[in-house]
Amino acid sequence: MDQGSEQLVLVADPGSVKARTRATKKIAPVAADNLPIAQVRVDISIAHLDRDFDYLIPRELDHQAQVGAKVRVRFHGKLTDAVIVRRIPESGFEKLQPIERVIGPALTSETLSLITAVTDRYAGLFWDVVRAAVPTKHGRGLSQMKPQDLRSPFPLSPFPVASGSWDHYTDGDQLCESLGGESVVRACWASAPFSDWRLEIQELVRSALGGEDNRGVLIVLPDAKDVVELSAACHEFSPTILMAELGPQERYRAFLSIINGESRCVIGTRSAVFAPVANLTTIILWDDGNDNLAEPHAPYWDAREVAALRSHESGCSFIVGAHSRSLVTQSWCNSGWSREVNPSEQVRQRVFGKVRGMSPEDSERDPAKARIPHVAWQAVKKGIAHGPVLIQVSRRGYIPAFVCKECGERAVCDCGGGISITRHGTSQMMSCSRCGTTTWKCPCGGREVSALSIGAERTAEEIGRAFAGTPVLWSQAERLIAEVDDHPRIVVSTPGAEPTALGGYRAVIALDATTGAISLMAQESLIRRLFGAAVLAAPDAEIVIVAPSEDRVVQAVSRWDSSWAARRELLERGEAHLPPVYRAIRLDGSRTDVEAVTAQIHSMPTLRVLGPVDSVDTKKAYTFLLVARSEGSQLTRKLMDITRVRSADPKSQHVQVRVDPRDF
Repeated sequence: MDQGSEQLVLVADPGSVKARTRATKKIAPVAADNLPIAQVRVDISIAHLDRDFDYLIPRELDHQAQVGAKVRVRFHGKLTDAVIVRRIPESGFEKLQPIERVIGPALTSETLSLITAVTDRYAGLFWDVVRAAVPTKHGRGLSQMKPQDLRSPFPLSPFPVASGSWDHYTDGDQLCESLGGESVVRACWASAPFSDWRLEIQELVRSALGGEDNRGVLIVLPDAKDVVELSAACHEFSPTILMAELGPQERYRAFLSIINGESRCVIGTRSAVFAPVANLTTIILWDDGNDNLAEPHAPYWDAREVAALRSHESGCSFIVGAHSRSLVTQSWCNSGWSREVNPSEQVRQRVFGKVRGMSPEDSERDPAKARIPHVAWQAVKKGIAHGPVLIQVSRRGYIPAFVCKECGERAVCDCGGGISITRHGTSQMMSCSRCGTTTWKCPCGGREVSALSIGAERTAEEIGRAFAGTPVLWSQAERLIAEVDDHPRIVVSTPGAEPTALGGYRAVIALDATTGAISLMAQESLIRRLFGAAVLAAPDAEIVIVAPSEDRVVQAVSRWDSSWAARRELLERGEAHLPPVYRAIRLDGSRTDVEAVTAQIHSMPTLRVLGPVDSVDTKKAYTFLLVARSEGSQLTRKLMDITRVRSADPKSQHVQVRVDPRDF
């Protein structure tokens, strides 16, 4: 054994050897003079331990151990991360462990309050929210940080300056003026036709900052592509980018610049909604219906709801924008919490007569029910003579879904899996994508299928054969195209991947504009998808939607009035006691545990229990709890109490709680 190494004491060793190996007694640390006790939340994912613990603040850490700081403490014999939530003069416990060291700043008093509110709102654990809000400390990023490195690491190309874009909205100019004042403004805007959301946000930021150095603006976007594009538009404000795509080092450096008060304008993705922006006066959130804004990990918070909660808690302005009005934001407007900002009647009239769906006469002209009807082909031929044409499809890939040729019902196996086709040379074989069976037969007796929705690649292939010599591009998540020029070409795209065209598309065709999905979000998602494509059209372009002209989605685009469709949908949801009019909570776990949790919830006036229902692909079950929004907080608190009690019981299994899931 090396000299100086520790050696075990044997029973036969003399007393002198045992004395030399006796542990040295630690000297008790001297407590801080003022508020020497820190109440901390320890990073441990056990519900009944998600509470405050008291620790002693040593005098040498007094100035560093401030409220909101991340520290290291010894918990259950191990060094663990913790966050100081408050400092108090004395504790009810006599002997306290000291804080070992301070890692660095993590939360401000405002974001600490926000995280606590989000934890209560979603019946979650404190540290599950903190992990999303605070990047992991990166030592090398901290040591190499320089003042000139605090801004965006992405190359930002020049972007045009907005000029009067809010003239196209009712009270649009008034909205911009209000942001520069001292009053709190909450508004939801739906895009005007032929508009550019990046230029509109650029003007909102200019109004919100108002030339004053002490104002802060936070902008939350669905994905990294949007962040980079908007950063170019807002380059004059020297924005700080905060998103996971930066990598751990750059993200931590950006976070430090924000918490140190060196960033007036912050642009980021979902988790940026917690960014500790100094003197935050305005939050702007774009495309609130995008599923990327919903956190996929517990406690499953939603950036849209967190931004609204932050506006309520801190008293800052909150502006939400999208191409079409979501049901949640429309419910805010209906309640008076937010005001509507819609395109003016004069601007909306520019679209009238340019949007058309499928009439009965069109069906007679296409008896074979062609996927691309005659009117769509005519619009493509007319538009391609003047510039690019956009064809939007609902799915990516080749042929994602099939229906029975006999009855038209979706081709689904007995196990619930979808039927797919595998080609081997000239032959093909149908099989279930879940269980693999090759003996599918429709309940009606049919054995042949036809494509329900054809993906972008197959559509591009078909279009290429029809328009030989015309360039055909396809854009989807795996191969995004940012923009195209004004030369004649056909662009086939999936929703959200549409490139912008110089001068706008000369024709827009929306295929598969009907949905057979059994989903509460089906119609809202379809309207969002259609408005997202139609807004890219040139002022004189024709917009063809392959769906019956009497459908609500076609009527909404024809009127350019997504608020009308949202109000109609909300009325129907209210009559059926469905979200967002009612609060929905989903419980997942074993059937026994889900039933046990449900049984502990005392009767509430408006409570409805749907389930439990056994999951098809797992051995678990799920239950939905529906309650009026006025009783939602009460139900959430009950579930938190039940979860903590069950967490301390080794015989109880975990039951997952999801508050207000996006889909039902």
